[in-house]
Amino acid sequence: FRKSGATYYIYTPEVSLDLSGYSLVNEAFTTPFFRDDLAEGESISSNVTYNTVTTISGYGSTTVSTTATYTSTIEAKDVSITVNDVTYDNVIKVHLNLYAVTAGTSQPTEADTYFYFAKDIGFIRTETQGMVSDLVSYQLY
Repeated sequence: FRKSGATYYIYTPEVSLDLSGYSLVNEAFTTPFFRDDLAEGESISSNVTYNTVTTISGYGSTTVSTTATYTSTIEAKDVSITVNDVTYDNVIKVHLNLYAVTAGTSQPTEADTYFYFAKDIGFIRTETQGMVSDLVSYQLY
């Protein structure tokens, strides 16, 4: 994540997978994620389109486009949350709904994730599909 003004951005790096005779590359992209000046219940949405190139040795390459909509809603502001026995105040809870459609498919992909951001620290927890990931340590620069 990075922040500019009140807007937080999510960066998805290029993902490359190489197996014997097969490769898959997803393009990197950055998109607005949420704004910390929104009130509880307010949302922002952003759309991004990225390509995936699949190459099979001896057969060539194909490129498929995916269009994704990121909708982030401020679920709570100025709450406290305890992560690994540390209590963080001034936390913003953000609900992210990701809706993606890949060209040539009939079923969209949809996922819901909750992110928790502590003031002056950043991301401290995510919750998605019953899984929780917590901050273990951090260093401010």
